[in-house]
Amino acid sequence: DRRRAGDGARRARAMATAGADVDDEDAVARDATRGATREGDEGDGAAAEAAAAARDATAPSEVEGQTLPMRVLDEYEFRDKFAEGKAVSVHGSRPNRVLVLGRARKLEGGEHGLPSEVLAAPLTLQDKPPHALKLMEVHDWTIKYGGDEPELWLVTPRAWYKLLNPAPRFEKYVTVTTRRANFTNAIVRALVKNWELSLEEGLDIILGVPVVAHDVPVAVKTPTKAAKMLGDTTAEAQKEAALNGCTEEEIRESKDTSAYKYTHADIVGDGFFIVSQIETLVRCKALRPPTASEEDDVPAPQFLTALQTWTTEKHQLGSATKASRLERDRARREKLRAEKKAEKESESKPRVPRLEPPPPASPILPEYSHIGPHLQAELLTLWDFAQVFASVMYCPRSTLERFAKAFFGSDLGAAEATLLRDFMVSCLRVTEGRIDSIDQETIRSAPTRARWWDAPVLGLNDIGELDWQDRANNLIVEFQMGVNARMRKPALEAVAKLDKGEVLESFSPVHRIALAVALSSIALESETIREYFTEIYDDVRARRRTGDFHSNPPTLATEVPEPTEEKKKETSKEINVKDENPEVVDDANESVSMEVDETDASEELVKPPTLADYRREQLMKWKSEAVERAVISRGKPVAVDEQGRRYFALGGTNNAGRLFVETAPPGWYDGDENAASSQVIDGVEYPKQPMAGPPVEDAPFSEDAANTPDCRRNVSGLVECASRWGVYTPGTVEYDALSYWCNPKYDNERYITKLHRLMSHAVDGDADAPELSDDDRRKKVEILSETLAMDGYANLDDVALGSVDDAKLTSRLFNAVKFILHSAPFWRTGDMRWIDRFIRTCTHFESALNASEQSLVRLLKVLPGIEIVCAQAGLMDDVAWLDAKPTWLAQLRYYVFGPRTEAELEGTTAAPEVSEPIPGINDILAAPELLDPLPPLTVRRAANLVNQFLRFLVQDPQRMSQGAFQMCTGVSHGVGAINTGEVVAVIKRGLVKTYNRYVDKKSRPRNWIDVNTLRPVERCVVLGTAYRGSEAPRRNAASDGDTPPCAWLMCLLLDDPELSQFPSTRRQSADAEQADAKEAKDERRLIIAPLYAGGDIAEYVLPWSKYQEVDEKPWDGGSRIMMHFEGVDAENEARGIVSVDGCVYYLGRVRKVRSSPDRWETVMVVFDSDPEDYMWVSPWEIIAAPEKYHDPVHEGPAPVDHERELSPEDMTLIAQCKAIARRLGWPSGDHRRDFDKFRAEAFAGGVIPQAPIFCGAQMNLHRVFIEAMHLGGYEQVTRCKFWKVVARTLGRDLSTQTSASFAMRKYYEKCLFPLEKYLTSAEMIENLGIVIEASTDPMDRFPASRPATDFDDDDDRVDDGDDDDDMDDEDDADGMDVVDKKKKEEDADDYKISDDDFDEDDPSDSGESDSDFKGR
Repeated sequence: DRRRAGDGARRARAMATAGADVDDEDAVARDATRGATREGDEGDGAAAEAAAAARDATAPSEVEGQTLPMRVLDEYEFRDKFAEGKAVSVHGSRPNRVLVLGRARKLEGGEHGLPSEVLAAPLTLQDKPPHALKLMEVHDWTIKYGGDEPELWLVTPRAWYKLLNPAPRFEKYVTVTTRRANFTNAIVRALVKNWELSLEEGLDIILGVPVVAHDVPVAVKTPTKAAKMLGDTTAEAQKEAALNGCTEEEIRESKDTSAYKYTHADIVGDGFFIVSQIETLVRCKALRPPTASEEDDVPAPQFLTALQTWTTEKHQLGSATKASRLERDRARREKLRAEKKAEKESESKPRVPRLEPPPPASPILPEYSHIGPHLQAELLTLWDFAQVFASVMYCPRSTLERFAKAFFGSDLGAAEATLLRDFMVSCLRVTEGRIDSIDQETIRSAPTRARWWDAPVLGLNDIGELDWQDRANNLIVEFQMGVNARMRKPALEAVAKLDKGEVLESFSPVHRIALAVALSSIALESETIREYFTEIYDDVRARRRTGDFHSNPPTLATEVPEPTEEKKKETSKEINVKDENPEVVDDANESVSMEVDETDASEELVKPPTLADYRREQLMKWKSEAVERAVISRGKPVAVDEQGRRYFALGGTNNAGRLFVETAPPGWYDGDENAASSQVIDGVEYPKQPMAGPPVEDAPFSEDAANTPDCRRNVSGLVECASRWGVYTPGTVEYDALSYWCNPKYDNERYITKLHRLMSHAVDGDADAPELSDDDRRKKVEILSETLAMDGYANLDDVALGSVDDAKLTSRLFNAVKFILHSAPFWRTGDMRWIDRFIRTCTHFESALNASEQSLVRLLKVLPGIEIVCAQAGLMDDVAWLDAKPTWLAQLRYYVFGPRTEAELEGTTAAPEVSEPIPGINDILAAPELLDPLPPLTVRRAANLVNQFLRFLVQDPQRMSQGAFQMCTGVSHGVGAINTGEVVAVIKRGLVKTYNRYVDKKSRPRNWIDVNTLRPVERCVVLGTAYRGSEAPRRNAASDGDTPPCAWLMCLLLDDPELSQFPSTRRQSADAEQADAKEAKDERRLIIAPLYAGGDIAEYVLPWSKYQEVDEKPWDGGSRIMMHFEGVDAENEARGIVSVDGCVYYLGRVRKVRSSPDRWETVMVVFDSDPEDYMWVSPWEIIAAPEKYHDPVHEGPAPVDHERELSPEDMTLIAQCKAIARRLGWPSGDHRRDFDKFRAEAFAGGVIPQAPIFCGAQMNLHRVFIEAMHLGGYEQVTRCKFWKVVARTLGRDLSTQTSASFAMRKYYEKCLFPLEKYLTSAEMIENLGIVIEASTDPMDRFPASRPATDFDDDDDRVDDGDDDDDMDDEDDADGMDVVDKKKKEEDADDYKISDDDFDEDDPSDSGESDSDFKGR
């Protein structure tokens, strides 16, 4: 501080002048004090020391030539000296850490004149243009007060600079300094006039200062903080005062901050700065009363002391201690508590009763009026349970009408039978808690469509659908005490009927309901439901604490709210500085000529939704949270009116806006028979509030459950005692009447009115649409309500219930067992003995599966082999299974060989012989005998036997079936359609690349054939298929995400090694001893091929017949193709996504085809959706696009007759071509936009050819076209052999090009000839306004168009002896590139592959594709 004060005194002496005016003296005094020059050193003591030094110093007289020059600096910017691209604010930076940019100008007399003379007169700029400056060393800056506007000066070692206007982009960085200087300057001018200025007068003067550009008052930015500092006002009052009668939106749109007004809060923030500046000016005697002289001791003005005291008090209010804040908060809470208590007392005051009853409701199920209230109440409970827990139960959602038909109807269809089955099976699965009944990929999303018996098998749950009756019988008998008393007896009767073989569809409504109630009651106590409930409950509670979840319907929006803007961190702006002018202004190397440019990024504005759209969004969001509301409410009513009716929102997301109303049975409410029948309110006697009657009229019923003897009270939700139910459906008169009857001021009825408004106004049109009548609104609301409910069983309405028979059920059981067998982990074992048993078991099972008539007995024969395969693979719970296995085998023996005879039991007769060596068949023969006979063998019994050993199978949620794999990945073709026994082609490159990407080397079995010994293409037969869900990545994997679902194929090589016809043969061992040993891996010749969904690696396993079709249908460049991608289900023809035969494809074009022995990824395709990018695909992955998506065929040029004389029509055409050339910019080359527009029109409906590569550079099609047209067009240029002349106009070196003219002509025919035909048509000639007189010679009309006579031979005939047209047509069709022999050899070497060649990250792979493409 002492050093800076000394510097300030020195600079003051250098600037001091004899006889300077008051303003000059003020400037000298201010420059001598740090308090008046730097805002960052407020109150640091340096100001007093500097002032004393200035007073004591003897100011020398000005000496001409020894003073610093005085200049001005405009469009200035302050930058960080150590990061020149970073702008810094003036008030928050130090001089030694900044550099200043700007445009400097010199003053008249400012370079050599005395400062007193220069400052005495108005500053005049020299008549010279400004030059860019970069001030690297800045000593300090100072502010000059007293004028109309304060002035900011800065000093460098070589000059003084008066700062004029900041650069536009720097204005916001000087806002604080400008505001503080304006405040201080206003007070200085006022004190000069009135030294006895009071605090109130001074504050009013400061409040009259206009708001600085880009500045926002504190009361607008943080009104709460402003009110807190002042203490005697509110945030709203402060903000209203700062807005000055305007709205914040108006000021933001106009970007005029002068409409704001400063408040006292802004003065509090800058008060200490004002005090420091004025105090320094007074001490230096630069500011004194008008009557005082320089020698007088001037006392500080009273305003200075008052402002300092006032500012201190306000800052103390803003930074109050924690105790003070707690005291204020406590007082505020007490005030709110008192207000709330008064409000509650007013509400608790008896209200005038509403004697009018609520409007009657509609019966919930009018078509089932014969069903009593007990069963209807149970049905509502079951329906609500099924819809709320649909995700965890994995059942399609259904409407109440469909659900009621399934349980109450008599003539059931396939949809209702499936609904009953799904509900029962889901309850059993949830109770058993087997998480792999449905794999983890499939269960992530609830199904939207019901599955009939002919649907593909998805998992173990499909077996459970076949024998659920037996498991339900055991479960209900074991846990019957958990079922409510009213449903317990009919539930036991129902399972007894199931045990007799009766079908569920034939049961009475009582038994159907009782069976469902029993299973759902047991399922509700399961761990699966408890975990799901806890997860939803905890999530809702967390969202409720943050305000993201509300139980009541949202308030109907009256306007579209503005999107909330995320708080952006204030970061310094990075500015690029470029030295564009090498000229340096000689200012002792201080200032450098430079130019600053910056590009401001503009955010794309998103069109806000209309009010009608926003209201629909409110409704859909409310609907999506129905499950969470049902879980958090725990069955409580959503509303209770004043007359005792309770309203429920049942059905989860399938509620569709309906309100189910319940009237409690007698005895539900506490009642005092001796209570008074009237009440007195405000001195007036009113009758007591009546309790409402039933919502619907009583109707006789013929079927109901037995009533319970007890009637439990204070039970929330649907209770065991039956009550009468009604429903209010949106779009009905009753629904509207209920809303009008309810009192929105009553909390328990506000839910109903808000829901009604939300549903009624969700059908409103746009603002300019006419208002709907009541009838029209009800119709639209009714349609809306119907669309909100989802019926996942509607797809089975046309399916006949009798369309399934035992043969289909047997086939389904076989496919489910096949899924279990092939899910054994054959892909990760090296035990060839296990592999041998697995293959033999698969062979016997496939034989039984593919038999003309599938036999359940043959299936049971194979089951022990499957059990052994699973047990040896470690998939069984051996301890528990050891006790259950003998009984299971005994049951298998009973059905396979029948009960033992007496002779067999005595041992006198041998056991029956088995002709087939089926694995595990001896275990069946050795099984013990059952004591009791078993019922006949049916599909249900066979499925139960399968389930008996599946219960002991280790749970594996990643296990998937083929149907689940297709459904989860969208892959219904390719690998998703390959079945066992199919002959396929395996591409070695794809197999190696997949291993390197996904399969760790340590996990690969060592006994399998080494993939490096394979041919490029192997013909194999598939022995096993296993599908797996996504897994966590391996430790050293490149990707952090989970691996996608995968299909594992076990394939057997069909071709012997010595029969190879490919360049890279399988290596053979020459060791005779190894050949005699016959190792298992050489005998088996098995390979494992994993195929991962996702499309990262092209399909490399495909049917052999499909692979052979590639030779029959080769692809050519330019062919229109389409390709199917996974997960795409919506067409968009504008982007090249079309639907053909129910499948969605991407349209594209073949760009290039390369040769390869395996044909894998040899076709370069450019898709219409992304024409800037390309993809290498395999030829079998694409198919030809339909004819309507092909490009229009443009007629090529006709052969040119060189001997024919030109006719008048030819001369006219030549003249037209020359006129078109001038119209399109010949010879200057402008009008490129017109050329592009006409070319797009000429190729309308097709793909515009891209500019080819000519002589190593992209051809300028515009230049080629206008030159060829100016020479007369295609026919004239060809006739006169001018193509090389056209080629020379591109400025390329043609000395080494032997076929430049031929290539130019071919390129013109492909890319430009259709444009010539289009522009020379009669219609376009007329549109272009070209008029040609037939008698005019084109060469005379355009004399400058004749080519030079000394041109080279440009003949395109084949018999002229030159070689300028001897080019292969194949090269022309492939883009006219000349590929030398060395390049071909390098391409051939690329296909000599190894393990390292197929790492996808290897730069050689990508380099090969890129170079080929760019060469084109």
